[in-house]
Amino acid sequence: MGASDELKKLSCLGDVHAADDEESFSDALSEISKKLGQQQQNLKVISPNPDAPVYLYRLDGKKRIFDRVFYAKTPQTVDPGTYEVLVGLNPVYKFEAFAILPKRKVTLRVEGEGEVVANYFGEHLRAQILDKNNKVVLKFKSDQKIMVPTGKWKLRVYKEPFYERFIPDFYVYPNGKHPVDITGVGVIKVTSPEVAGLYVYDQDNALIDHALTNSVLALKSGLYVIHQSASCSFEKVQVKDKKELLVLPCPEP
Repeated sequence: MGASDELKKLSCLGDVHAADDEESFSDALSEISKKLGQQQQNLKVISPNPDAPVYLYRLDGKKRIFDRVFYAKTPQTVDPGTYEVLVGLNPVYKFEAFAILPKRKVTLRVEGEGEVVANYFGEHLRAQILDKNNKVVLKFKSDQKIMVPTGKWKLRVYKEPFYERFIPDFYVYPNGKHPVDITGVGVIKVTSPEVAGLYVYDQDNALIDHALTNSVLALKSGLYVIHQSASCSFEKVQVKDKKELLVLPCPEP
């Protein structure tokens, strides 16, 4: 009887790994151990932040006995019994009593909504919640409070064409409050009897972009030159991180 026949007989007992040398044998053992470990893991916690600490308690009647702490990204092997879990988010998220039965797996998923607000003043800025593929999920304005589903998102606060702030890792937790303070930006408005084009230059006289009169512009704090025409041009405009709208009127014709 050949080696292949022997392997066929053993295959009925489970996975079989053939090894031709010592190195292959070691690799096969590692693979088997990995699979056995995966089979034994029976508790998984899905959290918007996978690095959040998870506190596991065993419930014995009225007693609450600390079992262990681990990270949400690391599935655990837990003895059968009744447990309670606290996930170290802000605020802490609690899973009430649940049972882990023999040869059964339990997955706990953190769910809910949290409050998000981009703190500026008025509703001068725009904001978006985006998913991992940069698809817009929610739109809102600065100072407007909205409820956002629990998860890891991206946050964009902007006012085209001059201002944008992007937060690539924006976590929202159940019942959490997630304010984002918008600083380092000011808003201005150049007024004119009729809508006209504007050119905005930085302090080195390099053109940044163009816009229109009678609209609110958001610019990072600094010095600017704003030009509409020979009769309506503003040198050394100081844009400050100040919660007020700077109005620059063009002279009457």
